[in-house]
Amino acid sequence: MISETQLNLDDLKRRIDSLRTKINLDQLKEEKQKLEFESGEPTLWQDEANAKKVMSNLAQIRDLIDSIEGLTSEIKNLEELLDLASKSNDDSLDGDITILKETLEKHLEKVELVTYLSGKYDSSEAILTIKAGQGGTEAMDW
Repeated sequence: MISETQLNLDDLKRRIDSLRTKINLDQLKEEKQKLEFESGEPTLWQDEANAKKVMSNLAQIRDLIDSIEGLTSEIKNLEELLDLASKSNDDSLDGDITILKETLEKHLEKVELVTYLSGKYDSSEAILTIKAGQGGTEAMDW
């Protein structure tokens, strides 16, 4: 039987809480409501550039909120399944628990990456150029 310690649930919870703190979920929900109200205004599309910006921001905020709430739901499901398995002493749930944990970790890593790369310029493209040094032995590595 898989134990809570083996799954590192405390670490997963800590990482999810860290994400919630970083994005300030309550403030983000308020921003979402504001943008939803603004998107419902009949005059929004008179300024197309502003309308696109509002709708883009709204979509990003919705995705982020849905992701964080999805992670919270997934960790609760994992805890409940683990509790059910421990109460019933049912080893047949170990496979389901492992799959659920792996899915949660992948989802968490994806959300962490998106969250930590959510700065002003992070949605823009970048060009990376790598050039050799002075020549000689430094250039031979390339």
